[in-house]
Amino acid sequence: QQGNQYRSSINLSGGTENALLSSSFSYFKQNGTIPFSDYKNISGRISGQFKAGNKLKINPSVYFINSGGYRVNADRFNESLTYWSPRWDVKDYIKPDGTMKSYPAENNNPIYAVATNRYKDDVNRIIGNVSLTYSPVDWLDVDYKLGMDYYTDFRKHTGPGPKGVVDEVVYFENEFNTSGGFVQEHRISNRILNSIVMATFKKDWSPKFNTTLRAGNEVRDIKYTRLTSTGKELDVPDLLSLNNAKERTTTQYESLYRIVSAYGDLTLSWNNFLFLDVTGRNEWTSTLVSPNNTFFYPSASLSYVFSDHISMPSWLSFGKLRGSVAAVGKDTDPYQTNVYYNPTVINSSSQVAWSRGDGKGIETLKPERTQTLEIGTELKLFNNRLGIDFSWYKLNSRDQILPVSVSPTTGFTQFIINAGEVENKGIELVLNGNPVRSENFRWDVTVNFSANKSKVLSLTQDLKEIVVGTHYGYGGSTASLKYVPGYAVGNIYGTAYQRYYGNKPDDGVNVREDLPMVIGANGFPLRDSKQRLLGNSQPKWEGGISNSFTYKNFSLSFLWETQQGQNRYNQLGNFEAAFGIAKYTENRNDTKVFEGVLADGTPNTKAVWLGQGTGPDGVDYGNGFYRNVFRGVTENFVEDASWVRLRNLSVSFNVPETILKKGLIKNAAITFTGNNLVLITDYSGFDPESSSFSAGSNVDGFSGFTYPAVRSYLLSLNLNF
Repeated sequence: QQGNQYRSSINLSGGTENALLSSSFSYFKQNGTIPFSDYKNISGRISGQFKAGNKLKINPSVYFINSGGYRVNADRFNESLTYWSPRWDVKDYIKPDGTMKSYPAENNNPIYAVATNRYKDDVNRIIGNVSLTYSPVDWLDVDYKLGMDYYTDFRKHTGPGPKGVVDEVVYFENEFNTSGGFVQEHRISNRILNSIVMATFKKDWSPKFNTTLRAGNEVRDIKYTRLTSTGKELDVPDLLSLNNAKERTTTQYESLYRIVSAYGDLTLSWNNFLFLDVTGRNEWTSTLVSPNNTFFYPSASLSYVFSDHISMPSWLSFGKLRGSVAAVGKDTDPYQTNVYYNPTVINSSSQVAWSRGDGKGIETLKPERTQTLEIGTELKLFNNRLGIDFSWYKLNSRDQILPVSVSPTTGFTQFIINAGEVENKGIELVLNGNPVRSENFRWDVTVNFSANKSKVLSLTQDLKEIVVGTHYGYGGSTASLKYVPGYAVGNIYGTAYQRYYGNKPDDGVNVREDLPMVIGANGFPLRDSKQRLLGNSQPKWEGGISNSFTYKNFSLSFLWETQQGQNRYNQLGNFEAAFGIAKYTENRNDTKVFEGVLADGTPNTKAVWLGQGTGPDGVDYGNGFYRNVFRGVTENFVEDASWVRLRNLSVSFNVPETILKKGLIKNAAITFTGNNLVLITDYSGFDPESSSFSAGSNVDGFSGFTYPAVRSYLLSLNLNF
């Protein structure tokens, strides 16, 4: 359905040279595109800047946010829609007695599900910090910042039980495996403390030679707790309380994390055209075991502004060369270096039973390390009308900390190990132009381009592969994202059609699409039992172009973006094939001879019916080609997911001061913005950018049932008093 959102905010500031206060308040409300989903956010901030003489500055601030709403599992909702026959109105979902209305097959109605199985969160968050800057002498600044980020998150997930009325169709499709109703509550708190102290020493040794030395310490401390209570089989169907549940369980989790850092940064400047920056940082983490819990990583960068050193032609306004080498260390989440046990209460005897966790950590776990080499240049030409920024980089990440699936016969399902080495190489190019610049009109344009190649160089402990993630597919068509030594990061593996190789070599990995398919004795293509490489989730290149036009008080800007050369596993397409929704399945009453060869290499000539049941030839074809064969081959659902998108378009008008004159309003602007207005792609799913996994996940090869990015239109009014 069409969603909507509203935001209102006010900002106030004022003060003197020695004391300045600013504050803001904002209210945001959104009704989602999926029925019965919404979100709100109320926030307030107050901050200050105070001077105590000429040597001490104090900057406190506090920020409070309340947010939450009714959330919907979009993946599950859209999957349920694929099961629903369009001959029945899915919006007619509830009977007068409050029970689910469904067509005779007793399918679950997805709208009834989101209307009655509710998931609501309520988050209160406070972010506070105070920073002090003390400058006892002109060559020394001492900065200290103490900050806290604390939030509580209360989540409640509920579903009513059956009412017991005549002809009731009970909704039964939830992670609690119950049709008797459920209540689950999560009480989460997270507290982050940051303490940073830094001393900055500035010294001009001569008119040409300057140095800046920074040295400091940082402490980050995190405490996370979660208490989850679950109740199933409700006694009173609509009383959504834990006290109303016949079966109750409670689980508790708590983690502590601390990392302490000491760092230094030395900058050397010669005559304002040659700059050398050297850094070093050492960290001590609580998540790794000594001696691996402490690690040091340095960096060095050199830049040369040659346009300030040597005489340049008039068309070159600015020129700089730069290069850097760096190392970065990274620890892991808490409790990844050991084996842990979880308690469970046996209700019948009130005993506590301890079970070992499915994952096994190792005490010798080492920190991840990434080494980076980068070189580049920055140029400005024709009186700054054209700018060029180019970089080439190479990153090698070693000892990546990853969970590796193992056989349950080991007593575990996964080990946490240092996995190996991954290399990234690529280029980045940004062009800035100002083709037209006059008194009343200005045109600015920015073009960016990047290309990256990522490869798995090695895996540890004689591993042949690591499965990074999987996405379910019917009949053996599940797709997997794997790390395999010698192959690219982002490779997607799955089943394919058998090809006839004859005397041609088979590397056991790649799909030979140039070879004919092997047709079985029943006249249908055969599926290859091997896991084949079907595509890659990483774009070969990506880019964008933004334009901004300003004429007097009017401005227009728009941004086009693109990603080219990547693939996605279309899980939606897999389900659409299985249930006869896809357009191409409309030929399921046709008779066809599949192009290919038999096992002996002779051409296939057998005609088969694509439909279900008994065909015109008297043969029983069971569930038909699309359910028996097509949906079970991953190759059919790995698609080119390249796209071009009009990401943003904005038109703005600044009200002239002559209209406002000397009234209460000092200036005003009205802006119309459209987001995600155009999508150009051959991808047949919802959206090649949609994913069932979180934005921070490296599992990026699968597009599930999550709805596409919404097209939105915003009208904004900004007033300053």
